[in-house]
Amino acid sequence: MSKKVWQKSGGAFFLRDTSSHVKSLENKVFDLRATPLGELYLSEMSDNFSFDFKIYGLETDFIRRSVKTYNNSSGNMGILLNGIKGTGKTITAEILCNELKLPTIVVGANYGALGTFLTMLE
Repeated sequence: MSKKVWQKSGGAFFLRDTSSHVKSLENKVFDLRATPLGELYLSEMSDNFSFDFKIYGLETDFIRRSVKTYNNSSGNMGILLNGIKGTGKTITAEILCNELKLPTIVVGANYGALGTFLTMLE
């Protein structure tokens, strides 16, 4: 039987299992969700992004340059993808995530505690 401990989150206390401690996230795709009480958590979606259609590779140079820049930097790196609907921003981001082989968090809704949650990530 695993040991349970009280964990405080804001003004709420949750009984949590200590044997399921994870040091870092696996290199998978996670969906950010919230409990009915508003507590944010990650739900595993898949090992990576997969595509059931042909990718033509128009973004290959951009992806290669972005991966090289990431690998040569020691701090955080942000990429802004801008364009009209249907120009491949999401596909490019998903391919980039696959290439970097890092845990990816998909944020599909606006959560009030999102900023706090993101600052807790290493």
